[in-house]
Amino acid sequence: MPPLVLKTVANPEGTPLEVLNGLRASLAKDRSQFCKESAIQFYGANRPGAEVSQGVLDQFWLWSMQSGLKNACESIKAFSETDSAPTRRPSSGASHDRHPRRGRSVRASRGQRPADPGICD
Repeated sequence: MPPLVLKTVANPEGTPLEVLNGLRASLAKDRSQFCKESAIQFYGANRPGAEVSQGVLDQFWLWSMQSGLKNACESIKAFSETDSAPTRRPSSGASHDRHPRRGRSVRASRGQRPADPGICD
């Protein structure tokens, strides 16, 4: 997983917030179906030649359905909006930029708009 999934000024190749909001909206609309579809992608069962048993996919669904909706939505936020890039430290007095947001959500601090009201809150 990359250090930051969300597209920001500092991460222009990241995933746009609209895509992540779409994940949250799909989850809120039909959590069971979202979990079934996520299992296929998570295990790569949609790739040619993949051999993933229905039992493994069902187990992923079962585990996913055991979490609460709020927990699932917060998980999407955590994996996509947390910047886990290591802090860079100056080596010999040179003025390197430090990464001030290690392990913190970057959405609010970088001017991103939050998810649509009512979705997963």
